[in-house]
Amino acid sequence: PGPQPPRGGKKPIHNPPYVVVTASACKATAFVEANKKDLDSEQEVHIMAGLTAAAADERREEGQVLATNRDQDLRLASRQTEVIHFKVNMHWKGLQDLDLSCIALGPAGEFHGIVYWGSRFAMNCFEHSGDVKTAPKGAKEAIKVNTCGLPSGVHAVYFVITSYGGKPFDGVETLDASLIVGDAEGSEPFAQLPLTGTGEHVASILCRVYRTSDASWAVTNINQTHSSARTARALLSTVQEHLSAHPLNQ
Repeated sequence: PGPQPPRGGKKPIHNPPYVVVTASACKATAFVEANKKDLDSEQEVHIMAGLTAAAADERREEGQVLATNRDQDLRLASRQTEVIHFKVNMHWKGLQDLDLSCIALGPAGEFHGIVYWGSRFAMNCFEHSGDVKTAPKGAKEAIKVNTCGLPSGVHAVYFVITSYGGKPFDGVETLDASLIVGDAEGSEPFAQLPLTGTGEHVASILCRVYRTSDASWAVTNINQTHSSARTARALLSTVQEHLSAHPLNQ
C-alpha cells in the first residue's frame, strides 16, 4: 500500500502522493520548491527527513518512492542552480552480470552515441565505473556525466540496464537504481528509480535526463522493460519511440 494521508479527517486525493525521502529537511524542502510546477494543486507531498539509510529503504519497500511517477518529469535543481554533474547508480545482488549503459539523443531523437564500459563516445563528459564487485549492496555500476562537456546537440541521455548473455532479471536477488546530483562523495540520492515488473525480461529503460530550455536539467522516470534486447544498441529504436511519444518538456 502507498503512504496514508495525514490525520485530521482529510479525504484521500485521486493522485498518488509524492514522497520525498531524504536525510535533510532543508534538502527535501528545496526539492519540492524546485518541482512545484509539476505538482497538482491538490496533490499531497509527504516529506520523510532525517531517516537512516535502512529506514529509507524500508519506506521504499512499502511502496513509498522518492518523487517520481512513471513518465513524470522533475527538475534536478531550481532555475538559479547550475547542474554540472549527475550520476546514475545501479546495485544488484546475484550471480548474474548486469550492464548499465546510456544512449545520447538529440531533441528529435537524433542518435549521438552510446556509453558503456570501454566505449570511446564523448569520453570527456561520461565516466563509466565498470563492474564494482565490492559495493556494500553487492555489485554496482555507475555512469557519471559532466554536463559542461556534453556535445551541444545532445539534449537527452537515456539510461538502460541489460542482462549480459540475455538471462532474465528474475535470476537477480535484488536490483535498485538511484540518481545523484553533484560530484561530492557520499551525496544523498536525489531520486530512487523504481524497478518493477522486471521478472522474465532481459532489459529495462530506466530513466532519461534532459536539458530544459532555461539551461537546467530534468529527469523522467521510465521503468520500461524489454523481453529480448540484449544490448543497449538493441534498445535504440525503443528509446527513440519513447522520445517521440514523450517529447522533452522544455
